[in-house]
Amino acid sequence: MKALGILGTPHKNGRTNRLITRAVEGSEDAGGHTEIIYSIDYDIPQCSDDHKTSEELNKVVDAADAYVLGAPVYYLDVNRLTKDFMDVISMPNSNGRPALGIGMAGGTGKGLTSALKSIYYFFFCKGLRGIDPLPVSRFNFDQALEETYGSGKRLVS
Repeated sequence: MKALGILGTPHKNGRTNRLITRAVEGSEDAGGHTEIIYSIDYDIPQCSDDHKTSEELNKVVDAADAYVLGAPVYYLDVNRLTKDFMDVISMPNSNGRPALGIGMAGGTGKGLTSALKSIYYFFFCKGLRGIDPLPVSRFNFDQALEETYGSGKRLVS
């Protein structure tokens, strides 16, 4: 089983990356094959009527059996990069695949619920089976790293 970590943040070395990496470590320890991609490395257009998206990105996403999507929280929701990804990605064969959503708020933690709601609505619309929603702020970051590891293991089991 291949688990794909998707970082919806422009900061490759931030907290969201640490959380995704920890989830992927859990998946690997449970016997899964893993890959992490950074949305910032792809040309992801804003949603439009022509629904253009990166064929390369679609192939990478469609080849996975499970997903971890991590997004920073900006102004009570996921950031634009994550939103653009969710708006344009094509997942024709995703039905029933497991997915873990992580929201990372760097400040007060406000907006975590609405950001996770957006991620799990995306999972629902794409036919993914959402597991273990994880709201993370600076107040629970260390504990969340361990929870993320366990969720990563469950993702591939």
